[in-house]
Amino acid sequence: YSIAVDNMAQGLSLFDSAGRLLLFNQRYLDLYGLPADALKLGMRTFEIVRQLQQAGHDPHLLESYQAFALKNAGTHSAFEVELPDGRTILITREPIQGGGWVMTHEEITERKRAEFELAAQRNELAHLARVAMLGELSGSLAHELNQPIAIMSLVAENVSRILTTKGAGGIDFAIQRMTRISD
Repeated sequence: YSIAVDNMAQGLSLFDSAGRLLLFNQRYLDLYGLPADALKLGMRTFEIVRQLQQAGHDPHLLESYQAFALKNAGTHSAFEVELPDGRTILITREPIQGGGWVMTHEEITERKRAEFELAAQRNELAHLARVAMLGELSGSLAHELNQPIAIMSLVAENVSRILTTKGAGGIDFAIQRMTRISD
């Protein structure tokens, strides 16, 4: 039994209904940088919080954790905490029969980093998709604008050719041609 508990990847702490520590493993101590003699069975949660403060953990963070623990007593809950060294710990609390609870403490720093990188990549892909869409839209818009401009250019060339070849009488001829085209 103790071999399994001491070789878990997560830190483990078990409390009775009065909030007294019944069990913890070495990984729990390691995650929080606590010396081997920092915790004793029977300690209350506020005494553990004091030990964490002495180990250099942020008192405000510990207050948030205590508020979380009180608010979620008797229910399954989870809480993420960022330690002063930048590591992120996921604390999961499960109620047990008799009013106590078991908590696991798992370092999720790499998972959080991967989630952050994935979100950044998704944002970059969304940006590239928007840029590609704008490129297609501008190409389509250019095509739509170039067609009427090309037609107007041809008409202007024809009018110029008519005026050049027919002289002053060509103005009436050009007006008649233009009227027929517009009808």
